[in-house]
Formats: sequence, C-alpha cells, structure tokens
Amino acid sequence: MSNYVELPIVGISITLMGFYASRQLIKKYSFLSSGLVLWTVLFILGTLYVLDINFDAYWNGGSWVSMLLGPSVIALGVSLYEHSNKLWKQLKPFLISVVTGGIIGIVSVVLLLLQFKVQPEIIKSIAPKSITSPIAIEVAQSIKGIPEITAGIVIFTGILGSVFGPVFLKIIGNKNNSAMGVALGTTAHGIGTAKAYELSNVSGVYGGLAMCVNGVISAVMIPYIVELMM
Repeated sequence: MSNYVELPIVGISITLMGFYASRQLIKKYSFLSSGLVLWTVLFILGTLYVLDINFDAYWNGGSWVSMLLGPSVIALGVSLYEHSNKLWKQLKPFLISVVTGGIIGIVSVVLLLLQFKVQPEIIKSIAPKSITSPIAIEVAQSIKGIPEITAGIVIFTGILGSVFGPVFLKIIGNKNNSAMGVALGTTAHGIGTAKAYELSNVSGVYGGLAMCVNGVISAVMIPYIVELMM
C-alpha cells in the first residue's frame, strides 16, 4: 500500500476529486460558494488523514497540479488583452488603488505583530501574506523569514479574502465589478482572483492585473518597509 500511495497519480487524483467534490457541494448548497478553495483543502487533508498518507507522498502528484499555477497566471493575459482599452482609461486610479492597498496591507500587519511583540523572523515570514506564493516565498527568504510559514499564511490569507472579501464589499455598498476585482486581487492574490472571476469576467480581469502589479510592487517594497519598521 505504502508504495502505491507514493505514485504521482494518487496525489493528482486526490486533488482533482477534492476540487470536484467541492464544486458539487457548492452547487447543492449555494451559501458555501465563497469557500471553494477552503473545502478543497479540507477534503484533501481529510483524505490524507483517513487513508494515513503523509504529505510528502501526496506531494509527488500534488506538485504536478501546482505547476499549472504559472501557466494559469500567464493565461490571464488573454482577458487582459480583451479589456485593454478599459484598463488604459482607468490606469491611474487602478495603480493608486493597488499601490495604496498593497502598502497599507504590509504596514498594518507589521504594526500589529510588533504590538504583540512577535519574533522578528515570524514578522518577516508574515509580511508577504498578500502576494502570490512563488513571489512571497522568495521575498521571505530574501529578508530571512521562514518560507514554510509564509506558504501557509499566503494560502490562509487567500482563503480568508475570498470568503469574506465579497461579503465585506457588499456590506459597504460596493457594486462596481472593477473595484471588486482590484480589492480581491490586491489582498488575496490568486485565490482572490479566482473568486473575482466567479463574480464576473470584468472582476476577474482587474483581479488578475492587481495581483500581478501588487506582487511586483510588494516584492520591491517589503524589504525596505520591514527594515524601516523593525
């Protein structure tokens, strides 16, 4: 049994079944629609626990799925091209929103952690929470954070943003699809962008661009902000 579970097909199958099961759950219970990634993660963890499969064995196949993250981000370029005219017209407010949101996100979490006297290594690990995993891990390593913590925090931030972001934006009266996408892409990276696409194609386009721009800006700004504040 132990030899079979290490085959890549096992990890791939568990991941795909988790996603499919979560989609079916959401179709049946629409009030759960904000947590597609959350339910998928819980399904995978539950399956690994019940079948007594360690994470390294699962990752032999799970890593194959994660390799699609890069191409999926590049594929966002198709939608960006289709809406390029609208994006150019709103470029200034878009950039101001993303830059402001990104910097506030970094500064606020560092300030909060400093107030609770959290260890410097942990603060450096959490600071890149709102940028996509590959960039966040590189940033954490460059400022001597702990990449494993960063990876977990990034996923948690994405899930939290995709679940509660749309709810919060509705509460404050936002009905603008572009603004919804920018907010989700800036604060909740790829997971937020996926949620934005569920809301509308326009939201997804703005979310994808916001995710990319915030990733670049944050990668440059985080080392300076952390050094200045600590």
